Amino acid sequence: MTSLTEQQQAAVFSVDKNVLVSAGAGSGKTHVLVERYVEILRNDPVLTVDGIIAVTFTRKAAGEMRTRLKSRFRQLTEEEPESDKWRQCLADIDSARIGTIHSLCETILKAFPAECGIDPQVEVIDEVTQAQLLEESIDQTFREIIGDTLPEIKLLTEHNIEEIRNWVKQMLAASLQFEEASGILLDLSDEDLLARLNDTRHRIQRRLLQDVISKQDWKQAYSYLAETFARDKLEQLRLSIVQAAEEIIRQSSQTTTTPDDSAELWRGLEIIAAAELRVGGHSDEAKAIKERIGVLRSIARKVLGKPALPPSITSDDLVRFEDERHCASLFYRAQRNYEERKKLELKLDYNDLIGLAYKALAGEDSPARQHYQDRVRAILVDEFQDTNTIQAQFISFLAGPKTRLFLIGDDKQSIYKFQGADVSNFNEWKSLMALPSDAPGRRVNGESMVTKLTVSFRSHPNVVAFVNGIFSNLLAKTTDVPYRADFEPLSTFRKVSLDNRTIGSAAAKEDVGVAFAGNVTSAGFSGASAGGGVASLTASTASALNVSEATIVEPKQLSLFEMLSGSGSSETFASTPTQPASTGTSSSTSAEGPVEPGSPVHVSSKSELLSNQLMPDDDTAEDFSPPDSVANVQMVVFDAADDEGERDSELSSLTESRAVAKWIQDLVKNQAPLIDNDGRFQRALKYGDFAVLVPKNSNFPVIERALAEREIPYVTFAGRGFLNRQEVIDIENLLYFLGNPQDSHALFGTLRSPMFALSDDTLHELYLSARAETPDITLWDALRKAVSARRAGYEMVLRAVSELRRFMDDAARLNLTSLIRKIIQRTSYDLALMSSDNGKQRARNLWKLVAIAKDHEELSFFEFANRLTLMRDFELKQTDAPFESHDAVKLMTIHASKGLEFPAVALPCLSGRLLGQERKLIFHRNYGFALDTSRGESEQRPVWYRYARQLDQDMEVAERKRLLYVGMTRARDYLAMFLEKDIGQQAESFRLWLADILDIDFHGPEDELGMRKLNFPGGQAEYSLSVVDRKDVEPEQLESLSDESAEEIQVQYSLIEPILPNPIEPNSRWKGWTRVTPSKDAVDKPLDATVVGVFLHTVLEHMPPSLVRPDESTLTSLALMQGSAVAHPERLKLLIAEGNKLLDIFYESELFSLMKAARRRLTEFPYVLLGDIGLESRRPDLIIEDENGDWFIIDYKTDAVTEEEIISQARRHAGQLETYRRDIKQLTGLNPSTRLYFARPGRLVDPMR
Repeated sequence: MTSLTEQQQAAVFSVDKNVLVSAGAGSGKTHVLVERYVEILRNDPVLTVDGIIAVTFTRKAAGEMRTRLKSRFRQLTEEEPESDKWRQCLADIDSARIGTIHSLCETILKAFPAECGIDPQVEVIDEVTQAQLLEESIDQTFREIIGDTLPEIKLLTEHNIEEIRNWVKQMLAASLQFEEASGILLDLSDEDLLARLNDTRHRIQRRLLQDVISKQDWKQAYSYLAETFARDKLEQLRLSIVQAAEEIIRQSSQTTTTPDDSAELWRGLEIIAAAELRVGGHSDEAKAIKERIGVLRSIARKVLGKPALPPSITSDDLVRFEDERHCASLFYRAQRNYEERKKLELKLDYNDLIGLAYKALAGEDSPARQHYQDRVRAILVDEFQDTNTIQAQFISFLAGPKTRLFLIGDDKQSIYKFQGADVSNFNEWKSLMALPSDAPGRRVNGESMVTKLTVSFRSHPNVVAFVNGIFSNLLAKTTDVPYRADFEPLSTFRKVSLDNRTIGSAAAKEDVGVAFAGNVTSAGFSGASAGGGVASLTASTASALNVSEATIVEPKQLSLFEMLSGSGSSETFASTPTQPASTGTSSSTSAEGPVEPGSPVHVSSKSELLSNQLMPDDDTAEDFSPPDSVANVQMVVFDAADDEGERDSELSSLTESRAVAKWIQDLVKNQAPLIDNDGRFQRALKYGDFAVLVPKNSNFPVIERALAEREIPYVTFAGRGFLNRQEVIDIENLLYFLGNPQDSHALFGTLRSPMFALSDDTLHELYLSARAETPDITLWDALRKAVSARRAGYEMVLRAVSELRRFMDDAARLNLTSLIRKIIQRTSYDLALMSSDNGKQRARNLWKLVAIAKDHEELSFFEFANRLTLMRDFELKQTDAPFESHDAVKLMTIHASKGLEFPAVALPCLSGRLLGQERKLIFHRNYGFALDTSRGESEQRPVWYRYARQLDQDMEVAERKRLLYVGMTRARDYLAMFLEKDIGQQAESFRLWLADILDIDFHGPEDELGMRKLNFPGGQAEYSLSVVDRKDVEPEQLESLSDESAEEIQVQYSLIEPILPNPIEPNSRWKGWTRVTPSKDAVDKPLDATVVGVFLHTVLEHMPPSLVRPDESTLTSLALMQGSAVAHPERLKLLIAEGNKLLDIFYESELFSLMKAARRRLTEFPYVLLGDIGLESRRPDLIIEDENGDWFIIDYKTDAVTEEEIISQARRHAGQLETYRRDIKQLTGLNPSTRLYFARPGRLVDPMR
């Protein structure tokens, strides 16, 4: 049995109940999910994996879960060899029902097409086709409204047509959510509608008033005014304010109030907001009273807004609601047209998948519903907080009387509202599952329970305490607002020894420890505490750590070093029970359970991007003495004022980014220690241990620049993989068109790209006019027809047709690489991209595509385009998979980091405005939908929209709090947060929240800096506070770095792959071979030196990690890759014999010894750099890291040279190797040495000597 805490056991073993698990960050959620799956099978002898459905948030998570289950079943097969059950489960797991909710829906649609009302041949629509159909459907809708003068024409005539188009697109993109939201308000009489709007207004006011009376400032000011008396007019004012505040407090605390009650309280808030303070004189007593009234007035005015929200919504306000009705009507007309077009094309979009499957299951007598309810005994849903009501109801339809649900997630980590996730759904199901089995209105069969996982296996206990301290203030303790997350403190699994003593009695008793941040210095930052040594742990600090009382069952662990480096065999690992835990040895892993070394899916949902870390040898810790004191939680305040004391936004961003870079570099230079789970020193921090997490992608460039200035290697995870980049898709579309000129969709995407820059309007006009005459005409034929007619204004179309014809000619004679290169050069696509956002990187992506094409020369251009599509479908990250990023800082958004963890986390970009630009159209099931039809600032927004926006923004703010929680809980050992000193605005922000909770005075005295304590109910955490200005964080020798320089130091994903224990698998290029039988003269000729050289390069490139000598079969396969040069059997034998001679020499050479002992070998390493003459592609033969951590670039030479000629030949090639060396230094920050390997004498030579 694997290790489980008591909390985990409660979740795993209750297989006879429906269970909802609230799982805190780092608490072993996936581990529990896998064990629950196994336990369900264990408790039912006849149940197979076919009787269980597991729903994950992503396909990658589904693959990870399947891989973990394979490992677990393999382990159980070895533990219980007499049992056939686990062998059968292992055999069946590849076909098990594990996948995303959309893949589950697609399975249902294909199994029951008639019940779903679809053609069995239907396919999921691609984005290009969908965009085209949406545009056509909206255009058709507009024409219908204008042509028939329908009521919706009022919207079209009074508002910008493109704005309305965007509204319709927004509604169609989230059609299920809009239907659910609009259904709340549409089809109601005016009387019922007014009542519904006021009911929502009542809920909003009640929530706002409850927030008001919970504010500490309000409480203190009210208490003072209630107990203090004044004179004359000031006393009258005081009494009116106190009476209004008392009524608000009294009524808001009641559980049942009416819309009229809240309207009356709102009027009381208006009285407070209107308080006039120019009365009462200037005595100290009067000033004190007016100061408190001013506090209440300020709070009231902020809540009421400007202009103030009225107490109620009246019948006069309904007049403007007609615009909402017209907007909804527009949606339903456009949706109908869109559905018809999809039906003709035999296409479905992702909304259709869930919508049609939902309808197929909704009926009580549904055959599909009966099928699943009869067969499925358990449904497990991961990341349940990221579902919505429609998805949750769909899942419940699958559950029959004997089916048990297992829902696991964390409402504090619900951060995907923009994708349709609704945290309210999680909290509503939590309430539902807590009801007794006989309670009315329950939607589940059988007993139910709600449990939680609160033990963090991830974070240092002081980090845990700090997170608890922040969010005990920021999140509600208990709330009846379903879209707000409840605060649930985490407890700690990790323990830290100080002076060889384990701290905390509970830790000693339960073998679960606590941690401590002693006297802390902020390395290199002014104002930090200079104290050293270790402070004692107070009782309040121990309490803050919330030590777990969990009992660990069978604690038997592998280190993450063993997991990720593969130092133990796969068999040993698979059979070893593992408690999910973090050992501090890997830069980014999940805390949730075991993985197999070398397996394609590792610990976390993105772990194959992040977990290939090179760990130090075991004796590293013995030779290293950690510093006495290091801050593991730091708040860094940066002052970005210029020389005149003014704030500049660009300078502010640069100063903050440089502060981040300096924090990282200082911790590495000062050898800040990592502590393992048992409190022992593990090793010093490395760059690869750091992650910089930001709220949005646009924050990346300036941080990249700051890291580059200090020559800190970094990897940017930009959210979208290389294969999903628009510039790559544009080339792909053109290749598809060249392979099939009848492919109008591919051509449409090509023409609207910067290669040809034709507008959508031009293309639609041209195509629609052509189809009016010839309905089935293709876009290509329509273009040629327009050119033949020489229509005015179509000059750009003429150029496009001319270029496309030339590309068709080129495609018939050029190879793949040459064709793509010519496309880029002739259209100047790379230059066009250079002027766009992130243009240099986008241009580089084009040439990266050329480099990839060079490795697929055996494919036709059409096959290559199809290969790219398949790679994208299978989520292969061609650029976003890191090239050996073991010692590179990770830069990503907080959203992208969800599910990951890092030893050290920096959180910058916390000082800006919390909410972005307001949307004019908003909708959600919590309030319905609303439209801002005001035109300009002079026209007041509709009252209903303002109330709905108030609720929508509160939901957004609640999600931002959860986003901060996700960011902070990624940290395992070190956490730093960066706040600007003078921001120039007081809009709500992460900065204001943190400053309020931590009581940071941005202009306070210096003695407030250094080590500080955060006290909160139940405990205490420690952190350091420091201040830096822009001069403090400038690099010592700051050079003027261009954007190109910043990008070139970036670690390029996918350029270097880790050495994995894979057998040799030569990529023989069979396609397109021509059988050639050379003449006898050709057979007798010596082998061309180039052929021999290429063959040796190929053999060495395909060497396995063990460097075992290739057998004859492998050598034959590799030799055949030389094509017609070895078509004759005698020539083939000759080449293999020559290869064996060179291998004999190689296995006795210094190069073999170097490769055998190497930590890492990187063969045929391709890269692209922007040089003086343009983008250049290069490929060194071998890059190697030796056993001492030194790097070498090695080039092979097969020339027949004598000992005397070696030196001169080495000097001749020194320039080429020096170019490689400079390039690699730019790309990675490494400074390798260079060597030449002369294959015939077997000599390894330094060309610089």
